Amino acid sequence: MPPLAFVLDFLFVFSIGLAAFWLEDTTGLQLIYSRLTMILGGMMIPVDLFPDNLRPLLASLPFSSIVYGPARMFVKPDGEFLLALLCNQCIAIGGLLIAVSMIWSIAARRLSAHGG
Repeated sequence: MPPLAFVLDFLFVFSIGLAAFWLEDTTGLQLIYSRLTMILGGMMIPVDLFPDNLRPLLASLPFSSIVYGPARMFVKPDGEFLLALLCNQCIAIGGLLIAVSMIWSIAARRLSAHGG
């Protein structure tokens, strides 16, 4: 479970790094990503404390699979929650792998390297 959260976080950071092919500086994107992870991932406010209508949306986002899910499993182990967490993580990893590979292929076509 935590290794999948690390993979998920890496894929997000890798996609931000790939944005350097188009942007001069990606620190703004990194800042936005870290704040989204803190707020929507349950680091600042646990997902259980959000209103009832927002809770299912936040639980389905990959941010909660990075932060809140592994932390909740450490504090309060639950088999049903673990299965849902692993499903969310695998779906998010699959989607991000597809997105990262598409971004990489577009960026590699844009690359022009000259030796020296």
